[in-house]
Amino acid sequence: MREIKFRGKRISDNKWVYGYFLINDNGSTCIYDPEIGDMPVIPETVGQSIGKNDKNGKEIYEGDKMKTHTGWITVIRWDEKELLYRGFMPIWEIIGNSNIIPLGGQK
Repeated sequence: MREIKFRGKRISDNKWVYGYFLINDNGSTCIYDPEIGDMPVIPETVGQSIGKNDKNGKEIYEGDKMKTHTGWITVIRWDEKELLYRGFMPIWEIIGNSNIIPLGGQK
């Protein structure tokens, strides 16, 4: 069984944080780390790990942009109808994230 984990960009410094996803009592979207606690994150940046690594061993999350072995760019997305992640092959590599929004909310 794979571990269910998430990441998101922390509001305070725009850095990736990793842990459990939650919406706390005041409605803030957070990533929770048992050693740190709730870390408010930009909701649009939250993505779940797909439990796989790219060709360089980097863990893949929803929203990651992948470069194929032929040079095409694809984005990791959950397909609700097929119940699987689209846009992944282990010979591809992560080149960025489609969910990244700079501080201030501007793309």
